[in-house]
Amino acid sequence: MWQNKTRPNKTAKVPYAYTPSEDGPLVLVPDPEMVRWVEDAMDSLDQGHSSRRVAAWLVEKTNQKISHQRIINTSKKNSSRAFQSLINSPSAAPNLSRNCSDTKPLRLQLQNSIIIH
Repeated sequence: MWQNKTRPNKTAKVPYAYTPSEDGPLVLVPDPEMVRWVEDAMDSLDQGHSSRRVAAWLVEKTNQKISHQRIINTSKKNSSRAFQSLINSPSAAPNLSRNCSDTKPLRLQLQNSIIIH
C-alpha cells in the first residue's frame, strides 16, 4: 500500500514512482503505473534476481533512471515494515512478501520465537 507523501518545498526531489499532485506541488501521490512496475521489481528481487538486473529491467520498462543501490534500499525499507508488522501481529508472518536475503535469518528467528512462546 503506497501512501501519499509531502515534501518540504516544491524544489525537493520527488521520490521514485511518485508525482506531484494537481492540488498542490508539495503533495506527492503514487503513480499507479510506476507502482505496478516497482512491485514487479520487488517480486523479482524476492525470486533471487540481482539488484543490477532488476534496476536495468525497471529502467527499460519505465524510462526513468534508478540505481541498483536504490533498488536494494527500497527492498530493505519494505522488509523492515514487514518485520514491524510481524512483531506487532504474529498472524502476519505468512504474509511477508518483501525481504532481502540478509534479513531472512532474522525473520526465521522471529517466527520461531513466536511459535515457541
